[in-house]
Amino acid sequence: DGLVFIPTKDISLAGFAVWAPKDDPQYYMKYKIEVDGTVIIEDQNPTLYTKFEDKYYNRIYFENAFDISSGQRIKMTCWISKDFSTNSYVYTYYGTNGSDYATMPNEHMGLFTLDGSDNSSNGTSTYSGH
Repeated sequence: DGLVFIPTKDISLAGFAVWAPKDDPQYYMKYKIEVDGTVIIEDQNPTLYTKFEDKYYNRIYFENAFDISSGQRIKMTCWISKDFSTNSYVYTYYGTNGSDYATMPNEHMGLFTLDGSDNSSNGTSTYSGH
């Protein structure tokens, strides 16, 4: 799964949120965050997640925050699996109507614009995603 976030003002990036598994108690995840094509943080060793902050999502916090300037492209890519050796699929909660992000009331209203990512191969887009 992958999306590009473009901040409309300077921000500090301290982490991100991912969907929780729908029918399983755990999953493994890897991720990569790029800013304007440069990798700023990458975790390619599958990490087992068993405790989720909420029924629907979990927040991932970085050890250090990254200063991101307005207009920079933050490409976030996550890989989630029951078992990466078999690439077994995990059903997660998901969102729809993402294309309405600019008009749907939310705590980050006006802070980002969104764009699709060339790293998304499973259908995640600005409309919907896992």
